[in-house]
Amino acid sequence: MEVVGLTASIIAVGQLTSACLKLSGKYLGRSEHGTNEIKALQTHLYNFNGVLRTFETHVEIHEDDTARLESLRCLKPVLDACKDALECIKGFLGNTGFIGKYILGPKFDRQLKPILKVLDNAKEVFTLAVYADHLTIISGVDQYIRNVSGDVQELRSLAVETKESLAHLIQAQQRQVELTNALLDQQNVQRLQEERRTVLDWLTKLDFAPQYYDFLDRRQPGTGRWLLNSGEYTAWVAASTPTLFCRGIPGSGKTILSAIVIEDLKERFKEDGSVAVVYLFFDFKRQFEQEPRELLSSLARQLVQHQEAVPKSVRELYKKHRETGKVPDVKDMSATLQTLISPFRRVFLVVDALDECRPEGRCRSIFLEQISELQSNTNVSCFLTSRHIPEIEAVFTECSSLEILATGEDIGMYLEGHMDQLPRFVFENQGLRKQIQREIISAVDGMFLLAQLYLRALEDKTTVKAVKTTLSKFKRNGPGSTEDAKARTLAEAYGQAMARIQNQRAGFRQLAEKVLAWITCATRPLQTTEFQHALAVEIGERQFDEENMPQLDQIISVCSGLVTIDKQSNVVRLIHYTAQEYLSQTKGSWFPAAEAEICITCVTYLSYDVFSQDSDAEDRDFEQLLQSYPFSVYAACNWATHARNSDDSAVKTAPVVIGFLECVPNVKFAFHAMGAGVLADGKTGLHLAARVHLDDTLSALLARGHNPNATDWQGWTPLAQAAHEGRESIVTILLGDSSVAVNKGDHKARTPLMHAAMLGHVKVVEQFLKLDASRIDVDARDRHGNTALWLAAKEMRWDVVHQFLNDGRADLSVEDSHGETLMTLAVRRAGRGVHVAERLAALGFPLPPDYSDGLEPLRLATQRGDDNEREMLCQRPGPAVNRSYVPATISTLKRITYDIKDLNDDLPSFVGPVRFQAEDLYGTPYELGVFHLCIQYPVDYPVRSMQVRFTTPIMHPNITAAGEIDLQIFGSDWRPSLTLSKVLLSIVSLLDKPLEGSTLPEYTRGCAADPEAYKARAREWTKKYARPD
Repeated sequence: MEVVGLTASIIAVGQLTSACLKLSGKYLGRSEHGTNEIKALQTHLYNFNGVLRTFETHVEIHEDDTARLESLRCLKPVLDACKDALECIKGFLGNTGFIGKYILGPKFDRQLKPILKVLDNAKEVFTLAVYADHLTIISGVDQYIRNVSGDVQELRSLAVETKESLAHLIQAQQRQVELTNALLDQQNVQRLQEERRTVLDWLTKLDFAPQYYDFLDRRQPGTGRWLLNSGEYTAWVAASTPTLFCRGIPGSGKTILSAIVIEDLKERFKEDGSVAVVYLFFDFKRQFEQEPRELLSSLARQLVQHQEAVPKSVRELYKKHRETGKVPDVKDMSATLQTLISPFRRVFLVVDALDECRPEGRCRSIFLEQISELQSNTNVSCFLTSRHIPEIEAVFTECSSLEILATGEDIGMYLEGHMDQLPRFVFENQGLRKQIQREIISAVDGMFLLAQLYLRALEDKTTVKAVKTTLSKFKRNGPGSTEDAKARTLAEAYGQAMARIQNQRAGFRQLAEKVLAWITCATRPLQTTEFQHALAVEIGERQFDEENMPQLDQIISVCSGLVTIDKQSNVVRLIHYTAQEYLSQTKGSWFPAAEAEICITCVTYLSYDVFSQDSDAEDRDFEQLLQSYPFSVYAACNWATHARNSDDSAVKTAPVVIGFLECVPNVKFAFHAMGAGVLADGKTGLHLAARVHLDDTLSALLARGHNPNATDWQGWTPLAQAAHEGRESIVTILLGDSSVAVNKGDHKARTPLMHAAMLGHVKVVEQFLKLDASRIDVDARDRHGNTALWLAAKEMRWDVVHQFLNDGRADLSVEDSHGETLMTLAVRRAGRGVHVAERLAALGFPLPPDYSDGLEPLRLATQRGDDNEREMLCQRPGPAVNRSYVPATISTLKRITYDIKDLNDDLPSFVGPVRFQAEDLYGTPYELGVFHLCIQYPVDYPVRSMQVRFTTPIMHPNITAAGEIDLQIFGSDWRPSLTLSKVLLSIVSLLDKPLEGSTLPEYTRGCAADPEAYKARAREWTKKYARPD
């Protein structure tokens, strides 16, 4: 062995020894030999290391002595044996977890003594090599080999075995890691999907996809090509025109064409991720569900579904409103929609049946205004359909338009595709089939719906002559017939269908009348299972019998083509809204007692014994009942509506109704089915009668001795329930009962008057204020010391506040626990609060000090309808009130004192801790302005940040109307080292250079749209509201 090779081997063994010593010092695992053996191992290693270092030094000293080094060549087997032994030690001590304990530990335990033997014998050989001659060294090595050869061989086998075990274990671990990572990925995907579903459902449950697929399923293949090939449609798709308005007569196929347009757009742009297609289908049966906010939310939901992840704007909207428990308003959703649309190159919006959007409450107007705003600010292209409604057509006079009228070719394809519905002799008679198509196309004049009805009228004909006779009776509308004439023809077709129903056998006729009555009078579309349960109810029975449920195909077949089932949404409905109009107008002839019968059916269902078995059932038991009895939700929510709609007033006091309301467990179940959940506890029949506004029913229960002062779980009496709901006539009945406790407070000590006042029920409040002072306490206080007048002012119910002022009995000097007064509320709240402030001022109540210019600016802003200015003016601080703050700690007070001293030393331009003059902001809209600030320190300042807001009205894209400043130093970027002077310098810097891309309405509403105009307006505000003294 050359000197280099010998030295390298010694160094390698020495490094292994050092590594083993380090591991033995850190060893935390257990072997069967225990801690004492590990300490003994350390001793052996230290001794071995010392001898090895001596031997290494000896070799270095004799590096020029060739003969001496030659004599040491025989030490190679000893060094190799030591290396094997040390590798075993390192392999065990280096795996102290599961591997060391259960895989390597037992093997190491078996080999510990042989290992020590190898090392101890090697020490003797190395010592001998330092002092002995060549022959002695050779003899010593031979003796060493004889002593440890078996041990070395076993150690090498152990090393190989350990290596293989580790390799298998590592592979198993890798597989486990892969499986674990896959599971984590799957769980992460599931979590994200669940979060996505939660946010989407929070936006709205209004989903138009099932309707779209239902309409698409009913399309006759090949129809509608005339629209897709028209010049108007082609230009609209090519972005030549932003809006295509399509009007048409009822039954002309507008809805099916809308579905065809959606399908065409989806197919055209399926590979283009920068284009989105969204849609709405208005439905006369769902008018009260399809409010403007819900419609905009549905569009937002669809746009979110076009993206892989929920956008930040929607997540923030969700978080903000989830914490407050409120829902976004129309403005919120409009702003969110614009943000969602912005990433797309183009968004197509298809709106069907705009005429079925209810005009009441400006629903239709508000919706159209929002769509117009979207088109003004984004790249939205709209396709809309409607009947001929002058008010709607007037909105689209400047837009590209198209008349929807089914072509003869389309109607012919439809008829040919449905000939198999007719008797076999017709289907096999080619000439007769052609005649049917020709006659019906001629008679319907572009009305798809009428073609359907005429075709169904031929289904029961048994001879060729009967078919031809029926064809000859079809009323013909020639080209150019008025819409009224076509409507009369359609009504006659419906009348003929009803006549066919009347001519059926009694059982079929009764089922058809029941089905049509339910669909006509139901307040919302019913799912198939709901519908089957409703039809199966037997009056007088206390249990539901599934054997009485009619089959769906039978429901359809007995109704002469007037009823259909949407496959996707699983809803039973009439074939067209004109059928609804016809039956609603003529139901007095076909089913005059329908409303009363439906009411009794609902109450019978709610009176089932299964709902009264356990009044203390948990929520999950209620949920199981709701699933097993799917009609219960509709029955609970609508039985009273049908009672009120009935011409028979006796139904409201029918024995089955009174019996139901006298059964507390069933009443509780009904409240639960209405969505009350745990709020149903303690509710009585009187509570329910008050909730659903049934005067006669409530009077009947009172006459039967029911307790009018019974309280539910939150302490509400029936009077509190009625006052909260704003049920004027119910309140009249209860106040007429001298036994009713008018001033009885609930668990929050809130009286019925407080409920009415804070919710703005003017007529109900008026009734309370008509009572003598001996019966009503207008100044009763709730648990927080608030009166009814105060709660009304806090909720900005100014009409109610005026009622109290007119009544003259309420204490006007009331204030809350923070010292807020009626006057400060009136001037700091937008709208008609200014008139209340004027009345209070006239009565001698002082204005807040910051309103030295009086109330005129606020009044003028209100009259002008300037929401921004009014909001700013209303956010000026109120009078100096004695707020009840938590006492600060000594350390906090010292830090505040230091801040103020630091402020005065470093920033002389600040004339006080709450006022500064913007001398360094020349060239900005805020130059020379004097701005007042409100600075609030938390009790644990500076651990938590101070809060600073402007009390002087200021227009700035990063400052809210309330003066709150959008700076991260007041949140996540706060550091205790930040002093007041540094904070104020940050605010000055913000005024000089606003932050771009802010999500505040102040930014998105003004600055982002027109920065220059915004700056000009901000400068006007500075001159007006931040004047130097």
